[in-house]
Amino acid sequence: MTIIIDVAASSVIHDGVVSELSDREMAVLKVLGKGSVVSRAELIRDAGLSELSARRCESLIMSLRQILGPETIINLRRRGWRLAADVELRP
Repeated sequence: MTIIIDVAASSVIHDGVVSELSDREMAVLKVLGKGSVVSRAELIRDAGLSELSARRCESLIMSLRQILGPETIINLRRRGWRLAADVELRP
């Protein structure tokens, strides 16, 4: 399974479906797309979400799960999240 992130179009392609993302969703997906486990603190820092509450950050993860499918973003208890898919980044 491969997720294609089209930064210029602010969209993601998954299973042949193109979905537009908000700026915040795109920022979160780009951080998750690095391939490692991302803690809440890292997500807030690296995605530029410092003005949001921790719960709002989690709601962005939930939103991405709705777009990409629930199995795409894995929650690692007490550690953070990671993508369970390969990522292709298109600038």
